[in-house]
Amino acid sequence: MNISVRLFTVTLIALLPTLAVQGINEVLRANEREREIRSSALSTAEHRNAELDGIVNGIERLLGAVAELPVSKSLNPLECTETLGELAKQYRKDLVLAIADRDGTLQCASIPGNSGATIGDRNFFAETLKTGKFSTGDYTVSRINGEKTIPFAHPIRNDKEETVAIAVAYLSLDWFAGHLRRVPFQPGESLLITDRHGTILAELPSATGRVGKNATPEQLTMIHAASPATAELKDDQGKDVIYGYVPITVPPPDLFILFGVDRERAFASLYAEQWRSFALSLLSLSAALALAWAVGANAIRRPIERLLKVIRGWQRDDYQVYVPRRLEAPEFRELGESFNRLMETLHAHERELSAANQFKGLILAIAGHDLRQPLQILMAVSRLRSRAQDKEDENRYLAAADEAVERLNSQLDALVTATRLDEGPRDLLSHHAAPPITRSAAAAESKGRCERNAPPLCADAAIG
Repeated sequence: MNISVRLFTVTLIALLPTLAVQGINEVLRANEREREIRSSALSTAEHRNAELDGIVNGIERLLGAVAELPVSKSLNPLECTETLGELAKQYRKDLVLAIADRDGTLQCASIPGNSGATIGDRNFFAETLKTGKFSTGDYTVSRINGEKTIPFAHPIRNDKEETVAIAVAYLSLDWFAGHLRRVPFQPGESLLITDRHGTILAELPSATGRVGKNATPEQLTMIHAASPATAELKDDQGKDVIYGYVPITVPPPDLFILFGVDRERAFASLYAEQWRSFALSLLSLSAALALAWAVGANAIRRPIERLLKVIRGWQRDDYQVYVPRRLEAPEFRELGESFNRLMETLHAHERELSAANQFKGLILAIAGHDLRQPLQILMAVSRLRSRAQDKEDENRYLAAADEAVERLNSQLDALVTATRLDEGPRDLLSHHAAPPITRSAAAAESKGRCERNAPPLCADAAIG
């Protein structure tokens, strides 16, 4: 792994904590955004539920007032129709009032319609007749005018508190949707209201044609929940939607409110910011790596190559090469100066060692000469005496001495040869050596050659 790759690796490792912190921050931002969306969806759902509660309470008070009218208790069709018409005059077809006897037969209504129609089979009528309390009905197509409505019922009691008839109000779902649409919707928001059975009463902001049809099973999973909350579900088109909901167990009863926020739209701005942040992070990372490459090439790799060039020169015994003093980084300058000082020290030590070896060789040469001179004398004497007519034992001893001297002389020759190998050429000797030593060395070398060439002929010279 070269220096650039290592520098890349170090840069990445150095940036990892920053990238990790940024990633964690983006996750926290997404979680915070989701909490905001859920809180807003739940708040809006509860606000819409309060709006419905106001409508239902208003209808309950209106039916309560109708139930107290004498014409309602007398069940006189003509008077009842006239009175209800005056009461509902301002609502036109948006709210139809009617009174039915205990059998469910309509006795009068606020608009002309199907007189004599029966509603005895309707759940809201049966429930009010049974409990004697105000009730909210289910999705219903009115038998008076054929409109899609949501009905409400209130008991009419006589002086004995007996239920003698039922006052009914049919609220048009068209008016209902129009009233809810007055509050503007943001892109991606939706409102779904169903009855207790999950039949859709209103779906906003756009009409989808699902009014009167059941909501999806996923959307109805929370209809009987104990309290308002939020949930993430898929709508009828398969999109992920964050819902705030109010179940039918919360007043007004029997109405289920789902306020949804399209997840993709809600997170669109955050996703755009995250992608922008990711792009900037990627750009920053690329710039950091490029800077690392430039720093590695100029501030690190180039000075190292200069140092290596000098070291390779030293390996070739080129001691004239030195590390440049103008390196970029102070650390490399200090390292180069240390290399230069080290090489100067080694070079000086090598010169001292060479001089010491030369001096050693010179001393050994002198010693060899001084030792060889008496030995040569002994050899000459021994050989002269061996030529004489001496005793046999004397000759034998002289022969043994001569042999020992020859061996010693051979060893001295080997020693002189070794010193010549150490000292190198003669011209490398220091010019500061003492002249007498130099002359002795020359004499020793001359005598060595003389002995090797013709030992007997040099005896007189050695003695002299």
